[in-house]
Amino acid sequence: TTFVKVKMFKVKGGAGGGASKSKSKAHGSTLQTKTVAHEASADVLVRLRSVLRDANTGNDRDLLASLTPFCLFQRNNLDVALKCHPGARLSKDVGAHKIKALLNKVGYDCAEDRVADMREPASRMIVVTDNKTNDVVAAAHVRVSLQGELIGAMAGDPCLIVLELAVDPTYQRKGLGKHMMSALELSARKHGLDHLMLCASDEVEAVARAFVNSKLKGFVDDATWAGDGEALMSKALVAPTVKAVASPVATAAPAKDVAMKEEASPESVLERADVEEKETLSMPQPVQLKFDFGPVGGTGECQEEDDEDETDRLMDELCEMYEAQHGTAPTEEVLAQWRATLADAARDAA
Repeated sequence: TTFVKVKMFKVKGGAGGGASKSKSKAHGSTLQTKTVAHEASADVLVRLRSVLRDANTGNDRDLLASLTPFCLFQRNNLDVALKCHPGARLSKDVGAHKIKALLNKVGYDCAEDRVADMREPASRMIVVTDNKTNDVVAAAHVRVSLQGELIGAMAGDPCLIVLELAVDPTYQRKGLGKHMMSALELSARKHGLDHLMLCASDEVEAVARAFVNSKLKGFVDDATWAGDGEALMSKALVAPTVKAVASPVATAAPAKDVAMKEEASPESVLERADVEEKETLSMPQPVQLKFDFGPVGGTGECQEEDDEDETDRLMDELCEMYEAQHGTAPTEEVLAQWRATLADAARDAA
């Protein structure tokens, strides 16, 4: 059993369970932090730990490592760079006051408490700076965890949770927020995580929903794992699989096991399997980027036709950024480097 700290946004009313609470004087809202037992399997813990830290050196991992082509955004009159920072180094590397000012600009409540949560070792900050002014113009607070973190239940599948996403109003409507989410999705796939989740507290929910509905693909409302006072939108990064039904083996059973036998009879097993299959196949199928990040449905290939359009869009974006910076089209050598980056991501995920 591992004990972990779990953050829960903006609790309305009192909080029980011995949780520690802090209040923002400006807004009077409450942020709750509590310690819960994490009964995850050893392989899941190792998997999550390996995403965050290098097993050999113990150093924090850069979630954007090997994704260099996506760490520069030069289009629509923007020239900005994305960089990943460990939460514990936020104040030293970036300046917590800059992140707080950005959150206030876009309407986040409890900015001071949110920044304090960003400083925790488990947090990662994707900070976007203007290459000309060095100003912080966008940021994303993310965690590598399990789906249940927001409700204090360390359960569910490994995922990348985007707790806050903020873009300076001057830099909005130019594709930067969508680019950041694309980079985070690629990072999640590279590290073999099962879901990408975007959290939106009530004060920014309307804006967040409009952004997701107009700019992103494959996200659905996820009420199962949403915490109090916030909406949660989730995208599955692996295709659901239909459970295989083992062939029933005829064995003699005593009279007292008749009920158990009937429950496990071929008819009942097939009936349950049919229901499970229908439920599985009726699940919304997310549109995935056209990158082969391991087996999908046993074929190792993406199945959605829209994947090609998404891949073309990303490659066009990279070419446009390159042409804007160098004044010429990328060479075959540069294109090969981009392909190698995506291939490395695929091998890491596999």
